[in-house]
Amino acid sequence: MLDNRLKYRFVLLASLLFFGSCQTLHRMFQKDHRGESVTISSEGLDAYNDSVQQDRIQRFSDSCDRMLQGERDSMLRHLPPKPSWEIMADSIIDYAMEFIGRPYKVGGNGPEKFDCSGFVKFVFSHFGYNLARTVVGQLKDGWMVIEDPVDLRRGDLVFYGGRKHPKRLGHVGIVVNSDRDNGRFTFIHATVKLGVIVSSSTEKYYRIRYMTACRILPE
Repeated sequence: MLDNRLKYRFVLLASLLFFGSCQTLHRMFQKDHRGESVTISSEGLDAYNDSVQQDRIQRFSDSCDRMLQGERDSMLRHLPPKPSWEIMADSIIDYAMEFIGRPYKVGGNGPEKFDCSGFVKFVFSHFGYNLARTVVGQLKDGWMVIEDPVDLRRGDLVFYGGRKHPKRLGHVGIVVNSDRDNGRFTFIHATVKLGVIVSSSTEKYYRIRYMTACRILPE
């Protein structure tokens, strides 16, 4: 039968092997010169407590991560699917963004250089839309004219007066984002000085030249 001292050593050893590492176990045990008594140093006890605490923190963190992932998955399952026009608009805008910075050229059809209507035609043709080559023609291609900017949505075409004739259609861009609360929007287009960029409807140059808009994508 084990004496009390051996029982104590056995129980302590089993506990440490269950909760801590062998390195922590080694630090906790100290023997005297005769190798007879066993004591637990404060350094070893601190290391043991730290090990247990870190293990608890890690388990709690893992549990929280699993819970949050479950909540995210549940929310995504219950979100309504995007309508087909919105999926197409996202794809068109993502593709248009790939040409940011491409230079302007009168009559430029891309992909290296564009003018404004050439850029719109090039982007939409990538998705099977055969739009006219001119600004006026692209307005006619729309199945709906949008009178109020608050009704704009991603993928719509916006039209502006030209540089030389601000009261006549001369420029076109693709709506990137719109705010239905105030009618503000951003649009991507090919500009004379900066090439393909994203601009805001609040910029004075475009605000005073805005004329109309149309919708190409189906409902």
